[in-house]
Amino acid sequence: MKKFLVKCLFLFFPILTTANPIAPQQSSSLFEHLNEVNKEWSKFYALENLNANYFFNDENQRIQTHLNLVENHLRNNVPKGLSQSQLKNRTQALDILKRYFEIERFPVNHYHAQRQPYFIDKSGTACAVGHLIIKTGFESFAQQISKENNYAYISELAIVYPELKKWAKEFGFTLEELAWIQPAYPSIIQTWNQVGNGGEVSGVINKMESFNNEKLYIAGDFTEIDGTPANSIITWDGSIWSTLGHGVTGEIFDIYIDESEISPDVPGRVYIAGNFYVNDNPNIVNVAFWENGVWNGLETSSMIGEVYSFILLSENSVIIGGNFEVQDSSNNVINNLAVINLDDNYAHNYDGALSVNGMVTDMVYSNTSNNILIAGDFTETATSSSDTSINHLETLHIAYWQRSLTNWTLGFEQGLGPISSVLIKDGFLYTSAMLHSFSNKSIGIFGAGLWSYNSSPKPIDESLSRYIYGIESFGDHVIFYGNIRSNFALDNSKGVYILNQYGQRKSARFDNPVTAVKTFQEQVYFAGTFTSVNDQNFSGLVSTPFDDPTSNENQKSSNNLNIYSSPSQINIQYQYQSFSENFDLKFYNMNGQLVSGKDLPSGSSDISISTQGWTKGIYVYQAVSKSGKVYSGKVSVM
Repeated sequence: MKKFLVKCLFLFFPILTTANPIAPQQSSSLFEHLNEVNKEWSKFYALENLNANYFFNDENQRIQTHLNLVENHLRNNVPKGLSQSQLKNRTQALDILKRYFEIERFPVNHYHAQRQPYFIDKSGTACAVGHLIIKTGFESFAQQISKENNYAYISELAIVYPELKKWAKEFGFTLEELAWIQPAYPSIIQTWNQVGNGGEVSGVINKMESFNNEKLYIAGDFTEIDGTPANSIITWDGSIWSTLGHGVTGEIFDIYIDESEISPDVPGRVYIAGNFYVNDNPNIVNVAFWENGVWNGLETSSMIGEVYSFILLSENSVIIGGNFEVQDSSNNVINNLAVINLDDNYAHNYDGALSVNGMVTDMVYSNTSNNILIAGDFTETATSSSDTSINHLETLHIAYWQRSLTNWTLGFEQGLGPISSVLIKDGFLYTSAMLHSFSNKSIGIFGAGLWSYNSSPKPIDESLSRYIYGIESFGDHVIFYGNIRSNFALDNSKGVYILNQYGQRKSARFDNPVTAVKTFQEQVYFAGTFTSVNDQNFSGLVSTPFDDPTSNENQKSSNNLNIYSSPSQINIQYQYQSFSENFDLKFYNMNGQLVSGKDLPSGSSDISISTQGWTKGIYVYQAVSKSGKVYSGKVSVM
């Protein structure tokens, strides 16, 4: 009876003690540490005394200890009934395993927020079982597993691959022993840093913009950051805070930085938009620019409401969007969308052509055209114009304005509800919902004429009216931030929802909403109303390197490999100048699952692959050469 109770205790013990991960440096029982690496330890409770407290220098040392103990037990406990050939092979494999863990080079979990097996990681490092299979002469089989089911457990692999059971039998192992050998690897540990000296943000940060990676402009509605008094706008160069005059009274929602420069760390102009007046000149309201140490006004008539978004059209004109009323030179009222000429500071809207029937929340340039993408809470364009030559489009909260034609060019029949933010990246349009509703999707992605949707993010705080505040790009990643939490089973992110083009996730857990995100000096800066990140205490403004070995922009290009879809097939074109070596092309769905692959020989080619049986939607492709050159992007299958 006593033995049964002890066995039950160990069977339930891992469940009770591993709700929170145990760090290698944390003092805990050896059993708990080993169980972090491999849950199969719960089946081997009687091996030896595992109750003594241990701590390790790092994760690799803990994995090494796990493999050392397993190898020692397997060497001294040989299953009965093995043939001489199996005994010889088992001893050979255990010798290989011993040399493997002594080197202490293990796979790295690049893509998962939780602990996960990696049969072979992206650098070519195999797990212990994968290494055994490779070194015993079955490399092609190991590569097949890596290609098709790289993140599966042995118990899962054994169902898919009868060859695994055959290999185990030939080398004198049981599948249970292989499952015990196989470690799971922790996510890459992110370091989080308080920006500045740890002082709080007295207010809210709405927007951050970087200039030449030398200065980070931070704006919102605050009176102090990190102990430095500042009225709603301040700069940070990585070590020193600087103010811009006496700032403004009120709230700034957007910053636009002129690319021209006075010096490498001083732009020609810094434009701001919001609902404020300039303290140095209260006649300047809602839109202004900072130049040569002085605030200048863009619109000095009576403007009522908020300006949310700002784009520089030329040296002499800007376009603003928001929820406002402003008068033109003839005292006509313009709502929500307007152009301001810097020569006379008057607003106009091309005789009503540049107008919509609701609020504008965000605007971005399309780098591949002369268009401006305008988004918000509206369903019709050109509502203030009776000119029949102007396109009066019915659209769902988003449309393109073509500058050269001063006309609307494209509306959308599908999409989200009212939109809070938009991003154009790698030819794809990302949109986020302004308000949360279980009947609507949270995220919309548009490319090659098709929409795909994601409904995973849910609100942190149901009582807040705002939902997704914005979208930011970082390397391969797209960061959605705001009053959101992940609804994905293996991702406990809060404040952010982070995806990359392979459908893989990064994770971060803020206790309250994130209000602004920006990349600066190789770090990603996060601002918000949070007081902790990943259960560490921080005060509203933090940075992290978010190391991502998959992101190497110097190796990537979308111009040298042309991949596009047509009915029933995907077309692939490339030229010898870029493809002087062989490439391995793979297609993944948005869940990160491998769908198809093809070898691309060196030279020039124009080929196609069938998409029969593929589900309609967006797919990610990645072409990799042996030298490490990478081409990647997305394609829609219709």
